[in-house]
Amino acid sequence: MSIYRLLIPFWLLQLFVAPLFAQRSYYSSINGVKGGAPLKSALCELVGRHNRISYGTGKNSVWWAFYVTDAVEGNKKQVVDIYSQTPRYFTDRGSSVAGMHIEHCVPKSWWGGDKNDAYCDLHHLFPADASANIRKSNKPLGNLVDVSWTNGAASIGKALIEDSLQAAFEPCDEYKGDFARAYMYIFTCYQDFEWEHTAMNYKNSAYPTIKPWAVELLLDWHAKDPVSAKEKERNELVYAIQNNRNPFVDYPNLADYVWGDSIAYTYTLPCVNGNPQKENNALSCLLSSDSRKRPEYLCCLSYMLQKADDRQECAAAALINVYSMTGLLILDSVTYVEALNALPPGLYLVDNRKFIVY
Repeated sequence: MSIYRLLIPFWLLQLFVAPLFAQRSYYSSINGVKGGAPLKSALCELVGRHNRISYGTGKNSVWWAFYVTDAVEGNKKQVVDIYSQTPRYFTDRGSSVAGMHIEHCVPKSWWGGDKNDAYCDLHHLFPADASANIRKSNKPLGNLVDVSWTNGAASIGKALIEDSLQAAFEPCDEYKGDFARAYMYIFTCYQDFEWEHTAMNYKNSAYPTIKPWAVELLLDWHAKDPVSAKEKERNELVYAIQNNRNPFVDYPNLADYVWGDSIAYTYTLPCVNGNPQKENNALSCLLSSDSRKRPEYLCCLSYMLQKADDRQECAAAALINVYSMTGLLILDSVTYVEALNALPPGLYLVDNRKFIVY
C-alpha cells in the first residue's frame, strides 16, 4: 500500500494523526534563530528551565536517578561506568554504590563549587569509579601526549593546551563524544554563571564561554564519537526526571551552529528528524519528499490506520505497550491518548513498529 493510498481518508488523519502532531516541539523556540551567541542564549533559555533533584542518596536523589539512567541494558543491576572497566552493581534504589562517586563531568570548582542547579544536573553527573574520579579532580579534557596513569577507560597525563603541556584528563574513545556533549550542554545551560577562569573556559563569558582550543577539541570528539543509542536513551530518561534535554544529543548539528562553521547561519530544525517546526506545518512536513522516504512515518501512519476500524476504541480504549528504540519498556497497557500525553518527543516501538511522538 502506498503512502498516498494511506492518506486518502483525511478524516482519519484529522482524528488520529493530528493529535500526534499537535504537541509543539520541545525545540520550537530555537527554530529560525541566528547561530552563534543568539542561538546559544536561546538554548540556555530553553534547557535552563528544569526540575532540580536532591544531591546524594535517598528517594528522588541523584543515586535514585542513576538506578534508572545509568544501568546496563539487559542487566539493570549493573552500573554503567564511563570511568572504569570494573563491574559494579546497584543494591537498593537510592543507595550509593561501593567504590563509586557522583562525578561532576564539568568540575564544580569551575563555577566556585556552589550547590546550585548545575551541582545536581544529571546531564553531566555520572556514577564514577572513585579512584578515577579523584585522579581526574578538576583537570581539563585533552588529547594526552604523555600518560602517567590509566585504567583502560580513563587516563591522566599531559596534553598540549594553548602551546604548553598541562595536566589533563582523557576518556576512552568510546565516551569522548559523551563528554563533549555534556560539556557543551553545561556551558550552554549555565552560560550566565560567574565562571572561574580555567584552561577550557573564559571567566564570566556568556559567549563563547569555551576557549578556541577547547571548542576545537569538543567539536572533534563530538564528530568522531557520534551519539549512541545508550546516550539517546539516557537523554530520554533524564528528561523524564528533570524535564529538560541535552540539545546536542537530540540535534548534533547544533554544535556547529553555536561554535563551529555555521555560526553565521540561521538554525532550522530538521523536518526529517521527527520534530516539525510548527504545529500548523506538521502535516506538510510529514508529506515532504524527504519524509516519504523514511519508513517510520509510513509505519506510524499504517499502524494508526490499521487500528481505525473502530476509531473511538482505538483512541480511547485499545491498550498498547510502548518501548524505547533499545527495547526498554516505557509504558505498559496504556491507550494511544495516554501514551501521547505521557511521552516526550521521540521515536518509540509499538508492536515492533516505530511510533513517533512530536
